[in-house]
Amino acid sequence: MNQLDLNGRNAVVTGGASGLGFAIAERLVASGAKVVIWDLNGEAAHAAGRKLGGSSIAADVSDVTSVASALQKTLAIVPAIDIFINNAGISGPNAKLWSTRSMIGSKSSRSTSKGRSIAAGRSCR
Repeated sequence: MNQLDLNGRNAVVTGGASGLGFAIAERLVASGAKVVIWDLNGEAAHAAGRKLGGSSIAADVSDVTSVASALQKTLAIVPAIDIFINNAGISGPNAKLWSTRSMIGSKSSRSTSKGRSIAAGRSCR
């Protein structure tokens, strides 16, 4: 594995309690970053934060108020956000693409797109 030097850097990983988000958070920690996990599932976020020696915040990235609150809580933990991994999203059905209806415009598609826009826009000011 290549080595990244992220010592002294602060990162937020949305959807960081499991899956790819957790793997990204693990790698950031291994590279020296201080990580704050944002996840819709507060219990899972706290468990992941404890496992990684980082912090966690329950946050719904598709809700402006929740993101503003998570940002405020994050900045009480770290002085600045150097890295923002916009990973949170709601997945659709697990099936062959041609056997499902289009996900464009579906609730999960809208929540994921809206959430990524809100979280990035509010956090990167």
